[in-house]
Amino acid sequence: MLAELRDITELQDHEHRLATKRWALSAYAGAASAIWEKHSSKSFLDAICEAITRESVYALAWVATAEERPDNPDKRIDVAAASGSKLSYLEGLHLTWKEDDPRGGGPLGICIRTGAPQIMQDTETFPVFEPWRERAKQAGIRSGVVIPVPMNGSRRGALVVYADRPNAFEPVAIEVFQHLTEQIGHGIYAIEQEQKLVAEREHVARVEQQLTKALSAMVTPIVTAMEMRDPYTVGHQSRVAEIALAIGREMGWTEERLQGLRVAAQVHDIGKISIPAEILTKPGALN
Repeated sequence: MLAELRDITELQDHEHRLATKRWALSAYAGAASAIWEKHSSKSFLDAICEAITRESVYALAWVATAEERPDNPDKRIDVAAASGSKLSYLEGLHLTWKEDDPRGGGPLGICIRTGAPQIMQDTETFPVFEPWRERAKQAGIRSGVVIPVPMNGSRRGALVVYADRPNAFEPVAIEVFQHLTEQIGHGIYAIEQEQKLVAEREHVARVEQQLTKALSAMVTPIVTAMEMRDPYTVGHQSRVAEIALAIGREMGWTEERLQGLRVAAQVHDIGKISIPAEILTKPGALN
């Protein structure tokens, strides 16, 4: 009787590395498409988390944000977006990045505070994860990564991804998520700049509208003054303005240009104000 024994440990390790690479690349591909379809920071981050958790091994993905400001002395960490089958893990979870707070000594607090990635290949043995170990066990979370997201100003952020099995984050997967967080940072910045631009345009439009109303309010008494000085041509300015606007619209002028045309037509006889009344209203011929 012959028997052949083969050690397949190395083969299994190789297959596992390939699987983790495939999981990470699939998550990155889905997240990359979400980046191009961004609308607001919230929907953008939601789409990123949903794309990551589309692979079943990634049970939970969420984006944490923090900001050092006077009204946040506890240095609270907020959940900006989250997705996955283990969302229950986040229910009632209070996190901080305050160094002297026990809740701030975990992987997320360290990452937010120092900007250094935190890799937990097994949540049941990772040293600083002790306060959340039982919660993670009940939720079915066994490994995770916390990678900083570059943000502007006093804000800080991190991408947190949990898996339902240990050792789900090989170096290549971590590298993929690091590239992803860079794209998330760029995407958030682009969205914020676009929102600022839209807000500035709306502000300019409101100012222009206010100026138009102020100009109209200023023109009305001028027209009234001209008509009082020359009752013979009462209504002439308004009729000229109506005809000019009709011609301008036929020519395809913009609304802004038409408004300027209307004002110009209404005051085209403004010189009458400085003409002496005895000349302006003289019944006979002028010499």
